[in-house]
Amino acid sequence: GESLARVMQYAEQASSLLRAIIELIEIIFFLLVYGLILLFISPLLTMIALPCFAFAGLMARGNLKRGQQSGKEVGEQSAALNRAITEALGGIRMIKMRGIEELVINKIRMMASALADARIDFQCIRASLEAQAQPILILCAFGILYYAVEGLGMRLAELGVFLLIISRANPLLIRLNTVRLSVQGGLYCHNQLHILYTTEDDMVDVPSGTIPFAGIERAINLENIS
Repeated sequence: GESLARVMQYAEQASSLLRAIIELIEIIFFLLVYGLILLFISPLLTMIALPCFAFAGLMARGNLKRGQQSGKEVGEQSAALNRAITEALGGIRMIKMRGIEELVINKIRMMASALADARIDFQCIRASLEAQAQPILILCAFGILYYAVEGLGMRLAELGVFLLIISRANPLLIRLNTVRLSVQGGLYCHNQLHILYTTEDDMVDVPSGTIPFAGIERAINLENIS
């Protein structure tokens, strides 16, 4: 059951991790481009805006750590449930012979409930990331707008382009946190696959001997066995 979970579910979640990493690279690239454009428009205003956006990223650190632990919990519960179902179906004759159907069903039901709780917890962490980041970024945008008008006296055209870039960057910053959470959540499954591959590489066959097998003349006898 655990081998099946690793081959099927861990491989699927590890592929999701790869997609999340590619998306993370894409987001970072666009944010760097937007940052360069903002620096070209107003270096001073950009230097003021960067700490605000960095603060929004730091706010997510606690949730990202929780997300990594939650992703590990999802992987472990998923493997345990898959193992229990596989073993129950494979040994159904023995289960019925012993009359423990209710015991096995209750065990699987508890595991399914634990897996559901772990998945719900992971999605709650994802939702809280978005809920925390959005108001912070909106307040930063309003603060930048006020300072640009009152403090720097920016022209309307420059201010409009600056705000357009910020409005394009805000969703990317929110996505950045959620994608980072997906990466943290998928690391456990990736590590389990890596352990599986490493174990496979470490397993080597015993080399053959030098004496050729000539065959059995009579039989193999077991004597004085107690």
